[in-house]
Amino acid sequence: MPREFAKKFYQSAKWRKCRGDYVKSRQLTDGGLCEICRHRPGEEVHHVKELTAENIADPRIALNSDNLKFICRECHFRTRDDNFGRFMPQFETTVGAYFDFGNSAPVLKQQKIYLVYGAPFSGKSEYVKKRMKYGDFVINIESLFEVLGGCRYNFPQALFGNVCDIRDFVYEKISRGEINAKTIWVVESLPEKKKRENRAKQLKAELVFVESARDECIARVYKSKKCKDKDKFLRFVSQWFEKFT
Repeated sequence: MPREFAKKFYQSAKWRKCRGDYVKSRQLTDGGLCEICRHRPGEEVHHVKELTAENIADPRIALNSDNLKFICRECHFRTRDDNFGRFMPQFETTVGAYFDFGNSAPVLKQQKIYLVYGAPFSGKSEYVKKRMKYGDFVINIESLFEVLGGCRYNFPQALFGNVCDIRDFVYEKISRGEINAKTIWVVESLPEKKKRENRAKQLKAELVFVESARDECIARVYKSKKCKDKDKFLRFVSQWFEKFT
């Protein structure tokens, strides 16, 4: 975790660009190997001269590529003063890509991001569950309501803004390549073509349409034991098909 004085810096556009440019340069140089051990893939951009409250505003130190190293997490933890890192697992991903260790040498591959859309009760969640693998990352706004409000099919209006804030925060992390997963599944209804395409562009995602007829969705609403307010979700289904483009 960044120290308190450094949090704003690490969230800044200047640092994200500097970090991204440096990682790309290392990937072009040697495929992105750790600059210390030269064995494992790099995952962290490390400041050789440590950032302090006194020097963090100095771009010659904070944003200077000569003061940076692209290193693996294990080597990064060894550079730290505390022992916290010794207990942390290594991730295989970095800046929207991951290393495939199937061969003797690690191969850098691009993350897969899928934006799964369709009508309420069309089977979007089931589609993802059948295809996702262990370690995949899934963001589904209906599931957020269930986790935060205790009920998937009864959205408390008071929670709506909070849930959207969490969703937008996660989407920003996805768009910056900061989610540690080989495959990311984003689940939304998105009936309108323009909004759908904008979301896919924002997340650099491939669109996947889970198609179900209106009658099928309505039948699933009636069949669902968890959905108590069936009239509300029947309206949601009808509204989705009215807006669908």
